[in-house]
Amino acid sequence: MLRMTTVAVALVLSLSAAAKARAESDDEAKTKIDEFNKAFAAKDESARVAAVEALAPVMNASVSKVLAGLLARDTQDVRIAAAKALGRVADDAAITGLSGAIEANKKMPEVQKAILSALGSTDSEKALPAIHKMFDKYKDGVAAAAVDAADKICSPASIDVLMEVFHKADLEKAKASGASGSNQDTPNRDIEDLFDPTKKTLGDITGGSEVSYKGWKEWYKKEGGKLKWTSVYWCPGTQKEFDVAPGAQKLCPNDGDKVKGCGVFLKKKPAP
Repeated sequence: MLRMTTVAVALVLSLSAAAKARAESDDEAKTKIDEFNKAFAAKDESARVAAVEALAPVMNASVSKVLAGLLARDTQDVRIAAAKALGRVADDAAITGLSGAIEANKKMPEVQKAILSALGSTDSEKALPAIHKMFDKYKDGVAAAAVDAADKICSPASIDVLMEVFHKADLEKAKASGASGSNQDTPNRDIEDLFDPTKKTLGDITGGSEVSYKGWKEWYKKEGGKLKWTSVYWCPGTQKEFDVAPGAQKLCPNDGDKVKGCGVFLKKKPAP
C-alpha cells in the first residue's frame, strides 16, 4: 500500500486543509453570520437556500462551522446547498463537518451524495477516509458518488480500497454474464454498477487501462512500483495550488518564489 511515511509529511497533511481557505477577518465573518441569521429566519425554503449561498464566499472557520451545522437539520435542499458551499471552502472545519454529517443523513441519500461530491471538491487527502467508508453503501448511488469523489481527488491513497471495490464489482459482472460458472448466481446490480466508474477512477489515478480485476491486479503488481507521484501544495498568499515533480525542490511559482518553501501539502497525484 502506498502511504506517506514521515512524521513531517503527516503533520503538514493535518494542517493543509485549514491553511487552504482564504483568511477572512473574524469581524467580517461575524458581520456576515449576523446577516445570514436574519435571512435564514425566513420560512420560505428558497430564501434559506439563498442565505446559505450568500454566506458561502466568506471563508472563515466560524462560517464553516455555521454551514456544517446545517447539514443535519432543515430541508434536503438547504442541506445540499450547505454541502456545496463547504466543498468550495475546503478548510479544516468544512472537511470535518462534511465527514461528520454523512451518517446523520443516512435516510437522505441525495444529501449524502452532495456531501461526498463536496468532499471530493476539497481536493484534499484528508477527505478520503470519509469517502472510502462509503464505498460499500451500494443503494441509491451513494457508493458511486463516493467513487466519483475519490476520482476528483485522484490520489494514490485510494488505490488499494478501490481495488477491493473493483474486485467485488468484477465478480458481480461475471455473475451477470454467466461467466461465474453457476446459473444459480444472481448478480447484485448495485455492486455491478460500480464496475465502470471504479475502473475509470483506477485508470485516472494510475494511468492503467486493464478491463478486469485479474488484469488490474497483475498490472499493478508489475507496474505499481514504477509509478511516480507529483505532490500538490497550496499557496496561501495567492490562493493557488502548485505542483512539485518527484524529486524536485518545493518552490512556489505563484508568488515569484518570494517565500521559499511556501505552501502546504494537499495530496499526491499521478506525475505527467
